[in-house]
This record gives sequence, C-alpha cells and structure tokens, in this order.
Amino acid sequence: MGNENDKRLSKSRMAKENRNNNNSVNNSGNHNQPTQNINLNQNQNQRINPYDASKRPQINSMQNNQHSDIGRPGGGIGQKPMLQRSMTTQRKNTITTKMLKDAFRTYSIDGSYLNRPRFNDAIESIFRFNIPEMHYTHLCNKIYDLLDSSGDGKIQEDEFLEGLGKVLKDRNFRLLLSMMAMMSLPDKTRDYIEIHEIKEFFYLSYIEGFKHLGWQIKRNPEEFKKNNLPVATIKQLEKWAQKFEKEIKSAVDRDLKDFDPNIGNSMSFEQFLRWISIDHTIYIQYGSKNIMIATSLIRLDDIYYDESGIGSNTGAYPSI
Repeated sequence: MGNENDKRLSKSRMAKENRNNNNSVNNSGNHNQPTQNINLNQNQNQRINPYDASKRPQINSMQNNQHSDIGRPGGGIGQKPMLQRSMTTQRKNTITTKMLKDAFRTYSIDGSYLNRPRFNDAIESIFRFNIPEMHYTHLCNKIYDLLDSSGDGKIQEDEFLEGLGKVLKDRNFRLLLSMMAMMSLPDKTRDYIEIHEIKEFFYLSYIEGFKHLGWQIKRNPEEFKKNNLPVATIKQLEKWAQKFEKEIKSAVDRDLKDFDPNIGNSMSFEQFLRWISIDHTIYIQYGSKNIMIATSLIRLDDIYYDESGIGSNTGAYPSI
C-alpha cells in the first residue's frame, strides 16, 4: 500500500515538474538559448517597466534557416522565427521607375526636393510590401546622406531617381552602400570597415528601432490603447533602448566571431559581402505589435526593378 502511495506521489511530482518545464520553455520561446521578452507592460503609473537586463539582447541572423547566437529581438530581441527571405522560385515584388517618380512628387516639398522626414515617407510608400521596414530607421537616415550627392542636405529628384534606381538594379552597389552606411564617416575610397563601426551601427539601429516604434504609436495611439498598452512616447522608448549598448555590441561581436573566429579589427568588402548576405534583422515586440528593422539593403534582392518607360536612362548615377 505504501509503495502504491509513493508511486502516485512520484508521478504527481513528475507531472508538476513537466508542467513547470513546459511553462519555462513556452515563456522563453527556446529552452536552449536565453531569450529576452521586452514586455513593456502597463503599470499603475503608465510607465514602461524595465526588463531583466541579464537576459542579453539578440539580433537575428539567418543562414540555412538556422538562427545564430545573435538571435532575434522578439520582445526587444528574442527567438521567434523570422520570415525567410524570398527564394528565386518565389514571385518577386516589382518596383518601377514610375513608382519612384510618383513617390517623389507625392512627398517632395514644392515638387523640388525631399527633406529627411519626407524621404522616409517616400521610402515607406515605395517599399510598403517589403519586410523588414526601412523607413524611419538608422539605415534609412544613412542612405539619405549617401544619396545626397550634392551635399546640400536635400534629395533632389535626379538624386532620388538615379540613386534608388542604381540601388534597385545593382546588387554590388547596394551592398557597398550598406557597408558605407555602417561607417562612422562614409568614405568611398575605403574597401574595408572597422569592427567597432559595425557594432556602433547596430546599437544605433536598435535605438532607432524603438524610436520607430514610438513613431508608430504616435501615428495610431488607439491601436495600442485598445490592447491595454501604455502609449509610450518616442523619448521614453529611446531612453529604454539606450540602456543596452553593452548587450547589443556583445551580441554583434558573437555573431562576427561565429562568422569568422579569426576576425580582426576590420573586415574587407569581400568579407562584408559574405557576412551581410546572412540577414541581420532587428526585431522589436511591443505587446502584439511586431516590428522588423532593416540593417542593410540585402532584402532588396527580393525586388524586381522595372526600368521600362524611362527613355534612354543616360543620367549619371551617384559616384559613390
């Protein structure tokens, strides 16, 4: 009789432990790697609750459908599987020169030029089907500066059409532009990038990602209120992200060493091409809202650019 009771108690304990283990796995998303769920939950003061900083952030890196240690910022950075890049067997989205012209004329100031916010709006309208998002990101701000070939702080129509046209049709150019965007001071004569520049770029992209979230909240606060989420300001979210410089840079460092254990203090353009061909997207989650933030132009590989109807197209592209 005593043995039967012991067996029943033992089974009960095992069932309880299994339930606890399952809950632990479900909460983390992956029991093999630490995940970070940045749950910006609502408290009595309508403030954003800090999350456990010991759970290091991760940025998504995908190669052969596997997630590297730089992982995914699921709730700021986590483990939720990302959308796979389109394969050649899938139909590509198409962008035409007319779409570029229409975007410029819709968002330009007096039909003459785009300032930085208007450029971001134009990028949103053109790449609205593209995931991850590029508008209002650190990457987009750097691309704005790179396409401003005149250096006047504005994007004229010829700069916009010729620059984006070359980005869309020339893969080598857009990946070179991606590397230059990560440089502290873009230099077209350099054929390498410093590792510390890459780390800083990802940290600033992380901050801009949370500001991008704040921009979306500001645009449609009712969407967040109905889900009982605090309507956080852009400044609140920016301060939130600034706490994790060390974690973000450490995550990038691990990813680079996974790519090349013998990597030094810099990376050649040839190395960069191989490394950036593995998608490094930043993911941010706020309640049920998920945002994917681009850190390079690699996803434009999934877009077909149709130049038809633009005449001879003899205009000079920016000499970057």
